[in-house]
Amino acid sequence: LQSMFRSNWVIECRDKGRLLLEDRTKIKINPTMKLVINDTTYYLKKDFANKRVRLENSEQTIAEITYDKIIPPATVSIEKKQGDLSLHLIACLYYIFMLRE
Repeated sequence: LQSMFRSNWVIECRDKGRLLLEDRTKIKINPTMKLVINDTTYYLKKDFANKRVRLENSEQTIAEITYDKIIPPATVSIEKKQGDLSLHLIACLYYIFMLRE
């Protein structure tokens, strides 16, 4: 029943195994997605009127993704701060996050 209102994905990744990605947005202007990798929970968050998407866990910010505009052609940059997630995986998660609707 919950999947009727919120999107859920099960992603098979060669490096990390099975990933669970779930939309946790309560207010449409502040989208949030929850990512579970091997019992570790990460969150993709975007604030209203901010051109920055953050990937973070409970202790720290893993990466910050910035873009200049939403409609193509857009320039996207990823700044990986900490963690063991690959840059390719972070880019794929950002792509899913931006196309969630």
